[in-house]
Amino acid sequence: MMLKTSPDQSIKKLLLHFVFSVASSHKARSLLPKFRETLKRPGYYQERILLGILRDNKDTAYGKDYGLVSMRNIKDFRSKHPLTKYDHYRPYVQRMMDGEGSVLTAVRPKSFTRTSGTTGQPKYFPIVDRQGILMDISAVVTGLLQEAFPVLGPLQKRLQYYVHPVISRSKAGVPIESALTIPADNALLMSIFNTPPAGFTILTAYEATYIHLLFALRDKSIGIIASNFVTFFETMLVQLGNCWQDIVEDIEHGTILSSLNLDAGIREQLSRELEGKGDPIRAEELRKEFKKGFEHIVPRVWPHVKVIMGVDPQDTRFRLARKYTGDIPIYSYVIGASEGFIAMNMWPLEKRLGYVPSFLHNFYEFIPIAELDEEEPATLLPQELQVGESYEIVITSKSGLYRYRMGDVINVTRFEQATPVFEFGYRNGQMLNLFFEKIDQKVFYYSLKTAIDQWIEVELTNYAVAESTLIDTATHGMLECSQYVFII
Repeated sequence: MMLKTSPDQSIKKLLLHFVFSVASSHKARSLLPKFRETLKRPGYYQERILLGILRDNKDTAYGKDYGLVSMRNIKDFRSKHPLTKYDHYRPYVQRMMDGEGSVLTAVRPKSFTRTSGTTGQPKYFPIVDRQGILMDISAVVTGLLQEAFPVLGPLQKRLQYYVHPVISRSKAGVPIESALTIPADNALLMSIFNTPPAGFTILTAYEATYIHLLFALRDKSIGIIASNFVTFFETMLVQLGNCWQDIVEDIEHGTILSSLNLDAGIREQLSRELEGKGDPIRAEELRKEFKKGFEHIVPRVWPHVKVIMGVDPQDTRFRLARKYTGDIPIYSYVIGASEGFIAMNMWPLEKRLGYVPSFLHNFYEFIPIAELDEEEPATLLPQELQVGESYEIVITSKSGLYRYRMGDVINVTRFEQATPVFEFGYRNGQMLNLFFEKIDQKVFYYSLKTAIDQWIEVELTNYAVAESTLIDTATHGMLECSQYVFII
């Protein structure tokens, strides 16, 4: 039986939501079987995607510089093209950002994504079809959710945590944005969310979180909660614990807290959506639940939520389940980066994370962990990996990366058909090196977690690493201070 839809929905919004649901289901029915078929024959689909990339881009500036036209199969490509890192592409990307066409790809990029570490120049990656990739991910996820949670109604809304990033433009006017920027002007997409479009244009985290919570808590029947990362949703719930009285007051009276630092135009649009219509009954329901405390608060205020979605790189979902979400499945559905879409979790109901490469989008190679420091390490193809071993991911993408070393290290746990299933391990090269000790961040994290697990009623919420200015090295000496200081 289909659950009721959200309150105060116009006929137009209901129709848009219905059209989006039908279109997503239709695409899922065609794409999900195809995605599963690639897991049976990775070699076939890998050669197919690679030859397509080489053929499409052979006449570009990069294609001519590196002789892509002469690479007629996987063996040719791996023997003739070197492994690469970002500096290899920097001058080509700059030419693209300046407006030159046919540089890395024959197709002009629709956008650039920007990423940067703690040091060094920022990195910019061209994306030729970001919207198409996101639609493919959405379709596969839609099909998997329909299989795992058949009771989800097609008109149930979604709480989507989102803070709009600052978007700039290249010299040629191409947007420079986050890989997961949500277009607030896409009426069809916006129809599935509780938050009105104006709420997806807010640039500040506190205000965006408040508005998402305000509109979502008005709706008892939402079916999905989603955020880019599970940790973001946890942060949202922490904020809710501090401001629920204000939100309940706003729900009761159909208002928006006056002290929120909102742009006047955004506030006006959001207020128009509320139309000054309060909901005293829903407000009283929420007030009673919040006064009981926040243990397992999510199923108490949203009893029809069937799944929470978000990337979970550090097992945050287990802490979230204990404190807030109870038995609601938390689905870490994808691995992606500024460089592109990398892998999909095909098992929404399994607690142990497992991802498979997307052979429809990239050509993959893998460097054995023992060879990571080699100047030109050997690579393996997906079907050549071994269970229990670790590898760095190398991709060749439609957006102009060729044998690009991602730096992401994965651990193979099993095979699905002929395809390796893996867990994310760590980012290669992220070293703690305050005193020349070169400790891998993964080792540091598990050491810290093991220590904290032994302390009663203490848990690790988050952490950061930095050199401490509180230690007087002149007095104590560098060697005597070669240790980490934890401030808790």
